[in-house]
Amino acid sequence: MGPALRKLDGEDALEDAREKHYEAVFFLYIGDIEGGLWELYSELAKKRISQCYFYHISAANLPQSILVEAIPTVLVFKDDNYYWYTAPSSEVPSKQSLDNWLMEERLLLFPELMNGNFHEFMASRKNIVILIVNKNIANKLVKTEKKIFDMATDVAVEYKKSDNALFQFCWLDGSELVNSIVMHFVNEPGLVVLNSTTYQYYEFEADLTTVTADNIKRFLSSIQNDTAVAYGGNSIFHRIRRMFF
Repeated sequence: MGPALRKLDGEDALEDAREKHYEAVFFLYIGDIEGGLWELYSELAKKRISQCYFYHISAANLPQSILVEAIPTVLVFKDDNYYWYTAPSSEVPSKQSLDNWLMEERLLLFPELMNGNFHEFMASRKNIVILIVNKNIANKLVKTEKKIFDMATDVAVEYKKSDNALFQFCWLDGSELVNSIVMHFVNEPGLVVLNSTTYQYYEFEADLTTVTADNIKRFLSSIQNDTAVAYGGNSIFHRIRRMFF
């Protein structure tokens, strides 16, 4: 498994890390290896070593192309970009807030949802936006579903750029997993949103082959402002615990 924390000596080392984890996620502490934020980061790196990759670099060795608001700080690198940790308003960094951020950011922008990583999505404390598609025998999307996939990806990118932290997007090959959670057949292609804290779910009832990105965004907005019809709850919670935990 290797050490919990790996030191980067300069721009080349950071670039190597970005290439190595191009389709994954890693975290980077920037600053002196002392002080409150460093202690929190190093402690959580040891705790989360099996779930994430953790690095550290001094401010002197940080490439000028990496812009930060302050030092020390923690960045997450993913989806060919990077984002920095911000403590809750008017608070100093705490172990809980940093750990929550690590768990929220360890997923890619639009990853595949599978039985083996379902618990990671549920640990995000977000609304899990699940696009259900169906690959053909050649493990490829048909033209219609590829268009829907690209549309959902664009929505995910837009939400990330707007710093909307309420939703985590993902896609699922076939509806079997979702069917077993909601206890009925979901259309393919389809869209279901599962709240990872309340265990309620929402179904997008329109035909995805005929809608636009704006239709999807209005659906997500209705969830955000509590006007969408929610199903499930406690019964879903117990079903998920039996299935995955």
